Amino acid sequence: MSKPLDPKSLRAQILFFLDQHSRSGSREYVTDVKLAQSLQQTISETRRQLDILEEQGLTTTANAQQGRRARISPAGSLEIEGLRPVGTASGLARRRFFISHAAEDRRIAERVDEEIRNRLPGNTTFIASRPGDIPAGEWFETVKKELRGADAYVAIITPRSKDRPWVLWEHGAAWMRAKKLISTRAGIRTKDIPEPLKLFQIYSLEEEESAAEVFKELGDTGEDLDAFCEKIKQETEAGLESTPARQVPPPIEVRWAGGTTKRWEKLTRHLEIHLRGDGPVEITNVEAWMTHRDDPETRYPGQNRGRVPATLGGDQSSLDYTFHFFTNDIPEELRGEQGNPRNLIILSAEVHYLDRDGHSGKRAVPELVVT
Repeated sequence: MSKPLDPKSLRAQILFFLDQHSRSGSREYVTDVKLAQSLQQTISETRRQLDILEEQGLTTTANAQQGRRARISPAGSLEIEGLRPVGTASGLARRRFFISHAAEDRRIAERVDEEIRNRLPGNTTFIASRPGDIPAGEWFETVKKELRGADAYVAIITPRSKDRPWVLWEHGAAWMRAKKLISTRAGIRTKDIPEPLKLFQIYSLEEEESAAEVFKELGDTGEDLDAFCEKIKQETEAGLESTPARQVPPPIEVRWAGGTTKRWEKLTRHLEIHLRGDGPVEITNVEAWMTHRDDPETRYPGQNRGRVPATLGGDQSSLDYTFHFFTNDIPEELRGEQGNPRNLIILSAEVHYLDRDGHSGKRAVPELVVT
């Protein structure tokens, strides 16, 4: 059971005042100034609390002019005559819901978002695939921030998302936050969901009784969800029947830049990464190595002097990484005359990234023979 609002709090006092006012039958308009004076509070703080309540569907105009009666039930729910109960009193403050999903399931996530907004007005949601939710160049940092700041999490598991690393990562991060985590499924049976996801309680978004439990967990009554479930079924079927997305070129170009410098046993070379597609693109790892022509299977890692992870997008359209390779790492028997293996060294590199939809990819850099 949700914890009722502390009767000493200003918001509880406002609700009590409006409750008594509407019970009296008065049609007098209750101004914020009058309310502040009656409760012996500052106007600014009173207005702030009223803004929160009004976003939940309770307005002084509605109560006074239309005569609707409002009260806090023994269970701690705000009930307005003629309206659906608006959550619990402890949940009247604005809440932020993180909706975890695969990019291909964006339409399902939008349906869930739409239903949450309709049933729990005043609360907000975060959907990583929704345009505008993530500023350009800040994909990874924004997702981390939203995961930390969310009050509850709704994870959507489908045949497309069940094996996605980022969905698993978001699910695990939400679980570690020890806040409300609601795992849901669409287009997939629970027994077909891999561990560790299947170890959680998983609700179906396509079955009305199960979907009702999802919205009850979020603070709604869970009633009248047949239309919502039908929409989820339609979106799921459309997604599963659609043809695979058209293959698009990688959003980045990677190349060796400048020449190779040598000082004693150290070779230095620059690696450039340029944004060529739509951003943001998160560079998650950059690695380079050298091999010897006579022993191509053995890699000798280079030392990276650049920052990882890093983001391309917005004002940042390119990145430069400096790698140092130490020739004395190569066994002496493979070195050339006077211990100099130049003309026998091959440099290779690989860049791992996440595109704007959260899909992982990698770009290999053409091999470079050091001359």
